Amino acid sequence: RVGMMAACLTAVDPFLVFFSSLLLTETLYVTLLTAVWWGLMLMLRRPQRAVRIAWGVGIAAAVTVYTRESGLVLILAGTAFLILASRFHRRIVAGAVLIVLIVVLSLVPWAWRNARVVGGPVWLTTRAGISLYDGVRPDADGSSDLGAIKQMPAVRELSETEWNRYFLRASLDLLRKDPGRIVRLIPVKLARTWNVVPNVAGYRSVSMMLLSAVWTVPMFGLSLIGVVWCGLRKRNGARTVFFLGFPALIISLLHCVFVGSVRYRLGAMPMLSVLAAVAALRLYDRFVSSGVTAREADLE
Repeated sequence: RVGMMAACLTAVDPFLVFFSSLLLTETLYVTLLTAVWWGLMLMLRRPQRAVRIAWGVGIAAAVTVYTRESGLVLILAGTAFLILASRFHRRIVAGAVLIVLIVVLSLVPWAWRNARVVGGPVWLTTRAGISLYDGVRPDADGSSDLGAIKQMPAVRELSETEWNRYFLRASLDLLRKDPGRIVRLIPVKLARTWNVVPNVAGYRSVSMMLLSAVWTVPMFGLSLIGVVWCGLRKRNGARTVFFLGFPALIISLLHCVFVGSVRYRLGAMPMLSVLAAVAALRLYDRFVSSGVTAREADLE
């Protein structure tokens, strides 16, 4: 029941529905990351088959990283958690290593291509620098302004790799010179990432904000109830809660530095939907189903 309800919650999430209509990687990325997370949990539950399962997880993880390079952080964190949660079970450790190895090997052709095309063995992307700068630029407000950044006179004549290095250096300089400003931006970025309504002015009509809030507020509330219920009442509950909440935690940490946007939280939503489904079904069983049973007993 939990799996079916979680799938339904994910399918009708208004933010996921909206972004699936745009020419972005969100839909594919969320699907792949969910498959990876399901595979990791399966390895934890069936350690004797962990290595066999890891082949499929590794392939899905590799495609996830190709879809969005920041997925590598989640995959590495997920495999590390898997090892710790299994208490270094030999087969699970072997499976986790296999997943990472598959991802690394899959990136070799990309790095080789980049060495020939852009002049350096770039393993992931040349956009890391500008993405970081977008989040820490002098006039940063938590939102993105890549259009203006790309027109900066200092980078117009630079090659792709030089462009990346320039923005990385500039970002690190800003982080060193004014760390207090970066810290003050953290709650702003997190508020944008986990906003219950759209951040973009063009999508903040009364109807759209109402639809978003009516869905998202109960969803987040049920997720929190699911955290409490699973953590306190279920066997291995703390492990389950941490595993399902891990993507939300990692995404939040990343976007304490990078810009905040509701689109960046989407990768965590299917896992939060599982927690919400647990809570919804538990509440139904306790207050609705039990009430129906009691009334039927009275009639008898």
